[in-house]
Amino acid sequence: MTFMKTIAKKFVKRRFTVRVVKKDGKTEKFKAGKIAKGVERAAEYAGKNRVKFRIIGGRIARDVERRFRKAQEVRSSEIRNMVLAELEKEDKSVADEFRDFIKQ
Repeated sequence: MTFMKTIAKKFVKRRFTVRVVKKDGKTEKFKAGKIAKGVERAAEYAGKNRVKFRIIGGRIARDVERRFRKAQEVRSSEIRNMVLAELEKEDKSVADEFRDFIKQ
């Protein structure tokens, strides 16, 4: 890992420390990369440009961080709804694949 990535990673950890409450009640630290990767995989299954949708996933993750910046906890369903709303605007087929992916 490069020096700049290390610094950026530490900065991100300090500025956003919300916990995600899962369906089963367990909590985990928010990980923006999970959104980007999930959106990328949905795009791949829909036959769309993975790189484009990984960038879109990153943008959605930043939007989640901004929206819940002051919260201590956020339900995974709130994050999921934000992701789906943004994907519906971008490409319905990717949103459908993401929806199928989260049902599994």
